[in-house]
Amino acid sequence: MNFWQRPFVQLLAIFFILGLFAWWTFQTVSLPPALRNLFEEDQAMADAAIPPSDEESFLAELSRLPAPPQEHAPEVASLLERLKNLPPIPYVLANALARDAATPKDQKPPPWTPEEISALEKMQQAYLGAWQPFFAGAAPDWSRYPDSILLFRSTGFLLGKDLKLAELVAYQPGTSRRATFVYNPEEAPELMFPLLRQCRNLGAIRFGVLQWEFSETVRTAELTASGVGSLVSEPGLPGGWLEGLRAGLAPAPSLQDLRAGLAADRALFLRTADFLEQVPPGTSARAGLFCLLQDENDTRWYLRSLGDPATASQLGAQLRRDAEQLEILRQKTFLPGPAWRQWLSEDPGQGLHPLLAKGLGGFLAFENVRMSYLVTLAALDARIAVEEGGWEAARRVPDPAKPGSFFQAENTEEGLRLTSAFVPKGTTNALSFLLPAPPAKTP
Repeated sequence: MNFWQRPFVQLLAIFFILGLFAWWTFQTVSLPPALRNLFEEDQAMADAAIPPSDEESFLAELSRLPAPPQEHAPEVASLLERLKNLPPIPYVLANALARDAATPKDQKPPPWTPEEISALEKMQQAYLGAWQPFFAGAAPDWSRYPDSILLFRSTGFLLGKDLKLAELVAYQPGTSRRATFVYNPEEAPELMFPLLRQCRNLGAIRFGVLQWEFSETVRTAELTASGVGSLVSEPGLPGGWLEGLRAGLAPAPSLQDLRAGLAADRALFLRTADFLEQVPPGTSARAGLFCLLQDENDTRWYLRSLGDPATASQLGAQLRRDAEQLEILRQKTFLPGPAWRQWLSEDPGQGLHPLLAKGLGGFLAFENVRMSYLVTLAALDARIAVEEGGWEAARRVPDPAKPGSFFQAENTEEGLRLTSAFVPKGTTNALSFLLPAPPAKTP
């Protein structure tokens, strides 16, 4: 056995190390305060010599900015309070959802118990109940409350603020498929159709990021028409439910809707400019805009679309100039029909700043979406007529695409095929709908 492997030697070594540590601690504590402060200052200087990372600088800059404004429309403020006070998802429901999510895709999840189904239904009712007062009244005066515009447009009609709760509305027990009702409103008609109606005038400029893309005037009408068109061909829907759906739909979009949307855009641009111009001088455009949007992808997209201004004040000034140019677009909505169409067919973005020029998708699609909407409403009227008067009643519903005429009707094995004279732009086939067979009459 080597000398240093003997237990007695190893024990002495341990005591020696402990003694050194105790001596160092005692010496440090007993140093005069001046020397201790000197050591601390040296360490602080050493730390300061290491430049902060870009992310650390960005977070430090954010911490110095004032809180964004939160002046919401009364209807929105009440809605936010109701959503905030919703009960948490109960354990039995959370457990069932987790079980569905954990089931491999090639296997069928275990069936839900009655208790789990009941918990899901209660949460669905609670969530929809929180929205009902918002749906029952008139739409907010959006242009007076740009903070509410920002909230709704940047969160997917507010649904994204608590997506887990929102997705429960269309959740089917025993599946793990993510809800897509923001793009397919027919999946959650009680929520999406009244929500799209109330949000029609959130803005007329079509911003190219996901949450904002679906919230401008023409796109909300397009989503509504698409969803209603799917339900027109859905068998088994009660006539009373279809009549309630029809009564709650907004009219086809008009140029007045575009003007209201532009007024909302202008209010949002100016409100954003106000905030950016009031932050501390030298604040970066990224920090100022992120403070408002609270989303890195949105912030990056807008800055890139605006030419990457360096400071918040520069960005604010640019948004003010864009707000002034919105008046040019508003004046175009007063053009007579032929002049309006000619302007759209040429280069409507000419002379506009890039953010506005790239955001005219709704203007370009207006005529096409308006006619699709009118034809779809007529098809829904025909579907409702079938419930009462059968096929002959459906044949008597006029085709809005060809005044003075009716849909072309064709009997098929699946039902009655109604075809309009309208061919949507970008397609080769006329818009058509398959009406399922009417319910059997009880003797």
